[in-house]
Amino acid sequence: MTKAAPTTEQVPMTKNRLSWSRRIHDSITFFVATRLGHLLWLLAGRWTKITVVGGEQVRKIREKGGGFTYAVWHGRMLIPVYHERHRGIIAMVSEHRDGELVARVVHKLGYRTARGSSTRGGRRAFMEMVRNLRNGSEGAMLPDGPKGPRHVFKPGTLLMVQRAQIPLITITYGAYPAWTLRSWDRFVVPKPFSRSVMLIGEPIHIDRALKGNEFEMLRKQVEERMIREVELSDAMARGEIPIPEPVVSGDEA
Repeated sequence: MTKAAPTTEQVPMTKNRLSWSRRIHDSITFFVATRLGHLLWLLAGRWTKITVVGGEQVRKIREKGGGFTYAVWHGRMLIPVYHERHRGIIAMVSEHRDGELVARVVHKLGYRTARGSSTRGGRRAFMEMVRNLRNGSEGAMLPDGPKGPRHVFKPGTLLMVQRAQIPLITITYGAYPAWTLRSWDRFVVPKPFSRSVMLIGEPIHIDRALKGNEFEMLRKQVEERMIREVELSDAMARGEIPIPEPVVSGDEA
């Protein structure tokens, strides 16, 4: 006996039930994450042994009271955000729902935020970031956020540091052993008692007059450099290559 096809009333009712179920699930997830997310972030940062490679130039810039901006891939932000907490760094965060979640979490970790992205509120946030950076603030950008493509360096970060005339500093980390989530950014979370290597690159200065093909060449070079630094930090964390001196523990940096 063949089953009767669903009526026109049954199909919308099923879709509505699924829609409401998804909304309830998303609301609960958002509620829990915004209240406990920073605690989970702190826990993940404390259950791994962090070694910092590089960063001498960051200390020199800070000693002089100058501004700069970190650039970190979306999927590699966990340890850099943990390590650089409570420094008053201003981060550009999207106005989308996932951006609201991130904003609430990082505020509790001592960050400030400028809200906007390439699709919503971007110009306002861009100008707020430039103004703060010119006044000596430290910034943080996710150049492949908020939705990817993964490891594609969008030009907005370079335009921002060019306008502010402050250095760009790449930062990433590798961990072993670690979980890699099935998200678009392949978000990496170190496992308990793991080793994490946070790699900080040399400052990049962008000439105010740079534009056109030369600007695009620089964008591509920075993108390739950040991808290489991910591979390098992963190899260091796995013990495949030695960690160069000087080395600073996460507690001392």
